[in-house]
Amino acid sequence: MSLSYALCWLLPLPLLLPTPQYLKVRSYATAVEAHGMEYLHLPIIEMAAPSDALQAASVVDAVADRLLAGRTVVMHCKGGVGRAGMMAACMLVRLGVCTSPAEAIAVVRQHRRGAVESKRQEEFVAAYCSTFECRRRTMNAMAAATAPGSVQ
Repeated sequence: MSLSYALCWLLPLPLLLPTPQYLKVRSYATAVEAHGMEYLHLPIIEMAAPSDALQAASVVDAVADRLLAGRTVVMHCKGGVGRAGMMAACMLVRLGVCTSPAEAIAVVRQHRRGAVESKRQEEFVAAYCSTFECRRRTMNAMAAATAPGSVQ
């Protein structure tokens, strides 16, 4: 299976990493796109959670759509533990693999010890789960209200 999608949770390279000139890579976007992959960048400060929860939720939705379409997704942050783990936990909830934040974080930690590093990241997963569950109930109620034969 070839990689078709790369998702990166990093601040711009100059802020966190020296430019990887020894690899002759000017940017992750350029390197990823050169291999025929789609690139999406969601900036999150190290050890923190996304500053824009709606933007993060839309990214989770977009990535879930790609996974459900059978595409391969690569998620990473500088260390591959905190931010990537947090978003992976949200993805597990979004895809219905896990039903609670604690379960999602535990599953991610089974595969990547120490994942979801900070209390703020754990709180974000919990907030995402609450928001996602609320969205799901609203969509189900709207679908039921507009279904043929429903009483309005």
